[in-house]
Amino acid sequence: MNGNKYFENEDEVSGCERWVEYASFNQPDSGDVVPEWHGWLGKFVQEPPTEQDCVPKKWWGEPTPNFSGTPKAFKTYNSTTPKVNAWEPIVKARPQI
Repeated sequence: MNGNKYFENEDEVSGCERWVEYASFNQPDSGDVVPEWHGWLGKFVQEPPTEQDCVPKKWWGEPTPNFSGTPKAFKTYNSTTPKVNAWEPIVKARPQI
């Protein structure tokens, strides 16, 4: 659970019925939600993981953190030459009056 707190409001008909309060207040990250709780928050399952008998499978990997907005974020690169070149104006000197 990573120290997160999960809540459900059964009085709501629709809208914000299930939510999480992240343990890290300064930089909350959706990657901090473990897959079992993610399934409950997204209503893939009705019972919270505390009431389920969820045994990890051997082929399950460790969740990878979301590096968006950090120096470790994926950066694309282009290996082709540009097809369009930017226009650069030619500036001529003005005649003196």
